[in-house]
Amino acid sequence: MIKKILLMLAVILIPFKFVFAENISKAYEINIKGIITNGTYEYIKSTVDNASKDNSSMVIIKLNTPGGLLDSTRDIVTSILSSTVPVVVYVSPSGARAASAGAFILLAANYAIMEDGTNVGAAHPVSSSGEDIDGTMQEKVVNDTVALMQSIAEKRDRNLDVATSMVIDSKSFTASEAFKNNIIDSVIVDGMYIESIKKHFNITNEIEIIKVEMTTLQKFVSFLANPNILVALFFFGILMIGLELKAPGTFIFLGIGIASLIFFAVGSNIISINIFGLLLMIFGVFLLILELFIVSFGVLSIAAIISMVVGLLMLFDGENNMGISVSYTLIFFIIGSFAAIVLLIGRLLLSDFRRKSVSGGDALIDQHAEVLEFDTKKSKGKIFINGEIWNFISDDNSIIEGDTVTIIGRDNLTFKVKK
Repeated sequence: MIKKILLMLAVILIPFKFVFAENISKAYEINIKGIITNGTYEYIKSTVDNASKDNSSMVIIKLNTPGGLLDSTRDIVTSILSSTVPVVVYVSPSGARAASAGAFILLAANYAIMEDGTNVGAAHPVSSSGEDIDGTMQEKVVNDTVALMQSIAEKRDRNLDVATSMVIDSKSFTASEAFKNNIIDSVIVDGMYIESIKKHFNITNEIEIIKVEMTTLQKFVSFLANPNILVALFFFGILMIGLELKAPGTFIFLGIGIASLIFFAVGSNIISINIFGLLLMIFGVFLLILELFIVSFGVLSIAAIISMVVGLLMLFDGENNMGISVSYTLIFFIIGSFAAIVLLIGRLLLSDFRRKSVSGGDALIDQHAEVLEFDTKKSKGKIFINGEIWNFISDDNSIIEGDTVTIIGRDNLTFKVKK
């Protein structure tokens, strides 16, 4: 009975939680840009906890994200919903987005605002290659994320159907569309978010903006959580080890390569990776190395490029990843670089295949030699070149002993010369 009474009181008091919001005199402002990870959660939670110590405070989260980890997103939403001070989420600047995981964070805010020219949505759990997760796993993950979005929409009195459609149908909305559909509270222009916040919370005094920066550890986690950084570290590490094998002895390239691969491994524990995608990438590198020793006329190289492209697209395909993928620009750059190397190696191999042998007597063609003797009747004689004596023939009967001649061809062990 007592628990029921306390629960009823909590429900009754929730609408009056920020009745004294007009007394707010300071705002802790943080900037979230990039993938949502556990480092992001720690950044937001520590700021909210610190602001909660002062009832005259609020938290402003500037948001621009393509998505992130579902578990970290859930923790962030819990932190915002349970905050004892107002939390404002502001999608900024113009051109920014609150995609996938970012949509949950935006809608969880006490006051959700977007800069004109931004967008929100596409929160359906998909693989990094843009395809639906199949089978039972799809049903489990989608139902879980739908329930999370519905609980947020109900808590913040937002349009339940529209909010749910961002998960089920991957719908996205511009700032004005989001406002019309009642999934955010306001749209602003020219960065006038402070004025909008003061009006919404009926604040008449000036607000002191306290900018909160990430700790060094949080910055490091956010850096390694970038999928493009992870892929770059992987291929850079492979390249450095390859250079060490090419020029062994210094161990500098080897050390840098191993360090890069270690950071890649650490980052792989921050945002989960698809092992099969990683194996495809490694297999592609192996095929390229094999191309250097087996002349396949490009067959191995084509297979290597296909393997690496598929591996890169699958690398971050996981049920806990929302909107995390490798930039297509980076994929094209990596594949283009490897293709250029393959073309260069192929050209050198083809040139070498077509080139005439330059060993033995052929190496002396176009060089000068001294005539030792010449029989004009037989058009034969002997020449001296590079410390060796060779037979020669010539149609020029004006050649005499001591002349300098040029070697113009060879017939077995006999040179053809001209004066």
